[in-house]
Amino acid sequence: MNAEQAKEIQKFVFGLPADESSLICEQNPEYGFPFEMDHYVILAQILLLYDKNLSDQRHALVPEMIEEDDFWFNYFYKIEKFK
Repeated sequence: MNAEQAKEIQKFVFGLPADESSLICEQNPEYGFPFEMDHYVILAQILLLYDKNLSDQRHALVPEMIEEDDFWFNYFYKIEKFK
């Protein structure tokens, strides 16, 4: 991955929380996405520290509108799909 691609991914990742619907809608993965929350917990915690918008969206949506694991599945699936 070159610097330009890394910058595009970073821009996408930090823009995800702005689209509430993409974080709460039910996903039908286009390809197998083996998601196990245990493997993403540390990364999720770090992202919450660095991205206030993500933290705010998670606080607003979980658990009233979506379960914790589903929220993170949607978030990380969107990133994988973009990559």
